[in-house]
Amino acid sequence: VPSLLGIFIAQLLAAGGILAGFGIPFKTGVIITAVVILIYCTVGGMWGVVLTDVVQTAIIAVGVPILAIAILVQYVQAGGNVGAIFSMPFIPKGMGTKFVYLVLPFLLSISVSYDAYSRIQSEKDAKTARIGCIVGGILVIIIGGLCSTIGVAARTLFPGVTDGIFTIAATGVLPPVLAGIVIAAILAAAMSSANCVILSMGASFSRDFYNKFLHPEVEDLDELPKSKLISQAAVLLGSLVGIFFAFHMTDILDAMIIFNYPYMGSLLIPLLGGLVWKGATRKGAFAAAIAGGIVGVVSFLFGIPGPLYGKMNTDLSLLIAYVISAVFLVVFSLIDRSRAKK
Repeated sequence: VPSLLGIFIAQLLAAGGILAGFGIPFKTGVIITAVVILIYCTVGGMWGVVLTDVVQTAIIAVGVPILAIAILVQYVQAGGNVGAIFSMPFIPKGMGTKFVYLVLPFLLSISVSYDAYSRIQSEKDAKTARIGCIVGGILVIIIGGLCSTIGVAARTLFPGVTDGIFTIAATGVLPPVLAGIVIAAILAAAMSSANCVILSMGASFSRDFYNKFLHPEVEDLDELPKSKLISQAAVLLGSLVGIFFAFHMTDILDAMIIFNYPYMGSLLIPLLGGLVWKGATRKGAFAAAIAGGIVGVVSFLFGIPGPLYGKMNTDLSLLIAYVISAVFLVVFSLIDRSRAKK
């Protein structure tokens, strides 16, 4: 749940920043975004999320390339060199250490992303899911590269702008109609991730907690009369909590990483370890998940705004959680296998 909240908060921060470029107060933009997502997630469910994802992806595929081309033209006309943009190092100067201990562990954790799995599980068969992952991955790489290009060029063309740089860039280099399409694409990118995340949160409470934990004897979730109500309540509560933390956090990357500490710390090593090491056992995986999860939860409590915030440096938390989890996986798996031989 914290992992899903973190992604949702990051998307609210992004949408609030975009709307701030139109003069809409940041907090108002966050609330507007959350309310719109809440409405169509509650009314449409997963099918509604899929339909909006298709429309939003189409808008992104059209809008982002338009802005990239337009801003590169302006950048060249202002005396810039396109080659200089792409020759810049992938890791900015002075950020190497932070990338290793903060960003890299987060990138690895995408392999256990719950919101991605919820989409995959909704596919009609394994082949469709596999094709969707490949096509989606290629699209993300292309759009991500274009967004990075836009950001670098926009920082040169609009120096001093810190909030809503995409909005400023779109309105500054494009005609009104095209600028509207591009801004819609940016908002679509934020909402496309947020809608599935908040819906997954409802599914976690209704299926994993209410059904599997409280009523394990019931196979079909639809047989439980309160399952839909619990799911909707979880979506509403998650939206309110997301809005609260979006008001108190400013860094998108921090929101995504800190809120993912419990989930990533507990699941990454058991999942990947079980795939790449044949010696891993079930008990070893449980031990690794518990050990890494404890480190993740403690780090999470010290990293979010609250009474414990700032009392412990949590920058290395993910790496520490991964190392401890890996040690527990190996040790308990070896012990389990040795006992089985006896």
